[in-house]
Amino acid sequence: MDHLFLQMITQDLYRIWKRSRRPLVNADLDTAYGELLVSSAARDKLQHNYSRIAQYYDEPKRSAAYEILSKLSVCHYGIENTGLSQTFDHVIFDHDPALPAHERKRRFNQLLRDLENDFYIAELPDGRFDFASGLLKDWWTSGLRERISKFCERVISGY
Repeated sequence: MDHLFLQMITQDLYRIWKRSRRPLVNADLDTAYGELLVSSAARDKLQHNYSRIAQYYDEPKRSAAYEILSKLSVCHYGIENTGLSQTFDHVIFDHDPALPAHERKRRFNQLLRDLENDFYIAELPDGRFDFASGLLKDWWTSGLRERISKFCERVISGY
């Protein structure tokens, strides 16, 4: 996935260089990266990652996956297993408060394996978990901001 986006950002940087007729600077990279995250081409490719969860993960696993990924997207250094487990337990408890602890733990471990196997997350050397792709994490964060903003607009307007 990242190879395609590397090609896209390289093309954008080339266009910036061609237009400006000067050496590229860090601000050019920041601009190109920011524009890439919100571009329709990137949105089409990255939205698939968000939609795939809705398609292949049943409830309450789906809600737990979205919640875990949302938390990871705003945490710069990843989250320890215990923090992710607490997030998972909170979501699962809302769906099935009577679920035994050993079954919650089994389902949590299965969700982590699925998110790793589907290339959403990776375990870091120190045992914390984070997004497997920095680009996907940045896109997820920008989408989270957009969803929160829309939610706040609905609350404010009374919908």
